[in-house]
Amino acid sequence: MAVRIAVVNHDAVFLRLVNQILSLDGYECIMCTAGSTAHEIISNEKPDLIVLDTWLEHREAGWVLLQTLLLDETTNHIPVIITTSEVADFEQRAAGRDDLNTIVLLRKPFTPDQLLAVVGKVLKEEGHDTGDPSPA
Repeated sequence: MAVRIAVVNHDAVFLRLVNQILSLDGYECIMCTAGSTAHEIISNEKPDLIVLDTWLEHREAGWVLLQTLLLDETTNHIPVIITTSEVADFEQRAAGRDDLNTIVLLRKPFTPDQLLAVVGKVLKEEGHDTGDPSPA
C-alpha cells in the first residue's frame, strides 16, 4: 500500500505540481483545496502525512485547520509539514508552544528535491520505508 499524503492548499496550480512531484515518487496524494473541508477529508482518509499551507481561504484558515487537527485525537498523531513563505509568522506563532514541536517547516518557494527530501525525512522518522514509498 502506498504512503498516503494529504496536501492542503487553495492554489490549484500548486496542488497539481505537488501531486505530480509526489505521485512520480510513488506516493498517493489526497488533495484538499479548502481548510473548511480538509479536516473531514483527513479524518476520513487517514493519511500518513499532511502537507499544509498556512494561507488557505484566508490568512488564518491554515492555522485554524492545524489547531483543529492537533486537538482531534483521530488526527493529532499525523505528522504535518507546514509550507509557507512567512517564516517569521510561523516562528512567532510556534514560540513557546509544545504542541507545534513536531511540525516541520518547509519554506516557500521550494524545489521538488527539497519537498521530496523533507517528506522522506518526516516519513522515515515516523517509521516508513522511504526507499520505496509504495511497497508490494
